[in-house]
Amino acid sequence: MSEQDFFNSHKLVEPNTKKILALLKRAVKTGDPKLLDYQQLVGYNQISHHINKNSYIEFLSMVYDYWYKNVFKKLPTSDIHYSDYWYNMLKVYIASSNKEINSYYKDLEFFEFVFDDFNHYAPIKIQGEYFCQIWSKYLSVDRIKNLPDKFPTVRLYLEIDMNNIVDLSTAIVKYIIDNNLPLTFKFSLNERNDSMVFYTDYDYANQIVDMIHNLKIKYPHMFQNCEVTNPLLAKLDDYIGFGEEPKLFGSYNQLRTEALVNSYKELRKIYQEDKTALTDEKIIEVFAEKCRLNNIDINHFHLNTKDRYWEE
Repeated sequence: MSEQDFFNSHKLVEPNTKKILALLKRAVKTGDPKLLDYQQLVGYNQISHHINKNSYIEFLSMVYDYWYKNVFKKLPTSDIHYSDYWYNMLKVYIASSNKEINSYYKDLEFFEFVFDDFNHYAPIKIQGEYFCQIWSKYLSVDRIKNLPDKFPTVRLYLEIDMNNIVDLSTAIVKYIIDNNLPLTFKFSLNERNDSMVFYTDYDYANQIVDMIHNLKIKYPHMFQNCEVTNPLLAKLDDYIGFGEEPKLFGSYNQLRTEALVNSYKELRKIYQEDKTALTDEKIIEVFAEKCRLNNIDINHFHLNTKDRYWEE
């Protein structure tokens, strides 16, 4: 599916560049760069700031159990008894109800298990204490053997209340398995508003959106107040955040807030030297250049510049 076909299939509301420029202008005039702060723009979950610990542990157990029994045990290995030993240790760590969330990820033996022995095939990657990432490729022997690694070109975002995020992630994993859907997604372990991110490309983006719509119909309570509020994202079908995968190293939100902050620094100097020099045209000129340096299309803020993918 082409990019245009995908956009034609959905209601798309682009980020309001005029409001973003107005915020930049306000920050420059007031000398308040906090208005452009990453956390300020992305926002925090206002309903619940913590995931359910027991649900999270059950989720990890469910994913690892499925993976180990249906995937890892079917892959060629010369050291299966050693692997069995470490997997049993993993189950003990997960089942330890007296441990705080993520504490077992700081344990040396567990770290070696996940990130050394099984890293190549493990379906779960933990990004510090911030995100739990699921790679569907490693939930299927067939996908491991036959699905080529592709760099994602599309990001989809959901704002899910932290009370529901583990239950929804469980439903997503089951949907992935039942429908053999190639997808990498992550969910937040803290209070970020855009608490769930899906990585895909234009070939599969429609299938991911269909999955989200189907789950929203089946589990409406999990999607309460889920409309995206991040002003840096486009909005798809009224509640799904959309942005192209950055060409540069860094996150979608990080690169856009970086362009804003760098614009602020340059414009603030201009404003302090000559207040009349801070015209709308000057603001657009500086911001456009900072966006260009970060490969951001200033006219379509959710997209990369014309050459949108990683250069060979």
